[in-house]
Amino acid sequence: MKKVLFLILAMFIGFTVATAQTIGQAGTTWPKDKLPAGLLPYTDGSRIQWGNPGGELFIKISDTSTKALEAYLEQLAAKGWEISPGNYDSSAKKGVYTLEFAIQGNTWLQITLREAKVGAWPSEKDVPAALPQPHNYKLIDVYLNVNDEINNTWLFSFTAMGMTEEAATAYMQSLLKAGWDGDVYMAYTRNAKWRGKPCEISIELYGIEAGNASFTVNFGPYNN
Repeated sequence: MKKVLFLILAMFIGFTVATAQTIGQAGTTWPKDKLPAGLLPYTDGSRIQWGNPGGELFIKISDTSTKALEAYLEQLAAKGWEISPGNYDSSAKKGVYTLEFAIQGNTWLQITLREAKVGAWPSEKDVPAALPQPHNYKLIDVYLNVNDEINNTWLFSFTAMGMTEEAATAYMQSLLKAGWDGDVYMAYTRNAKWRGKPCEISIELYGIEAGNASFTVNFGPYNN
């Protein structure tokens, strides 16, 4: 019996140590220095565990509730965060930051912080010069695939930080004024060149969220 109890105790200690190593830190201190400046601390709950395995920060808080989370989300909204509420999973976005909230077992809350990478506008070698860059905006979530030789189509997507709906509409209107066809949601041109060959381009205003405008671009050879 003593041997069984000893084995159970050893397994429990081993699990606790392994968990602590995975989390990276355990305690009751809100990791202020690892979070966006000015982010309000989550004050409900009795214990905080946090860590950043793989560079992605997460925080676990015990003895809290969905009502406490709702109150916290309201505080974030008052500070300019865009909230997407849910029954068990919610999120808040502001600038390059996204906070994801997951209620686990009714009394545990996990907060995950994701930070979008700031990118740069590709060179004319990678994107047709006929597609103008939205100036005075930082770009995030820049994705470029110019290696689809099978379908002869290439994909480029980006998000302009701080671009309002009005500014995004003005950007699309500038394309129409330059001779592109379509409207302020989807525009295209067949009068472009890329790598010395005729090229067609289409751009879609994919959406506006948390004060950022996202665009999806497709381009490829045009045979008239």
